[in-house]
Amino acid sequence: MLLITTGWVIDSHRDQKQQIVAPLRHTLVPGTMQKLWLSYDEHITLCLKDARDLDENDLTRLLDIVQTTTHNHILITHGYQTLANTIKWLEQKREREKERENIIFVDSLTPLSEPESDAPDQLVAAHKALVTSNASPVTIIRKKQRITVDELQQLQYEWKVVSRWCL
Repeated sequence: MLLITTGWVIDSHRDQKQQIVAPLRHTLVPGTMQKLWLSYDEHITLCLKDARDLDENDLTRLLDIVQTTTHNHILITHGYQTLANTIKWLEQKREREKERENIIFVDSLTPLSEPESDAPDQLVAAHKALVTSNASPVTIIRKKQRITVDELQQLQYEWKVVSRWCL
């Protein structure tokens, strides 16, 4: 299994002085997976930034890693707000799908650095989906549930509508 970390909520912290959520300088995901006894063969930190700041270079690098890896199982941490865009971009650009390849994208609502983080449960659900090999070629884990890109986009739309009403 290849673990690719991209940062954002799962690898962020709350800066109380500035009252913002900011990316960490290093990923907490591999250490958390080891504590949870979740195995992986290789880890690549693609970047540590807000998913909304992923650019063409980051996405091209992700595509290159996915296309050239020898691993059939890939777990990618990614921020929620642009996850559907990244998946659609990858699906359009990928030259071929490898036989028996499973890619799981996972996000979290609260940072790993916080005691009440949902990230460990998300990682367990994503890992389980990969090792049982009954995931579709591209799967999204959201609140410990498997969802499609279309379902994710609907959730994002609903979130934007609710967010506008809360402002």
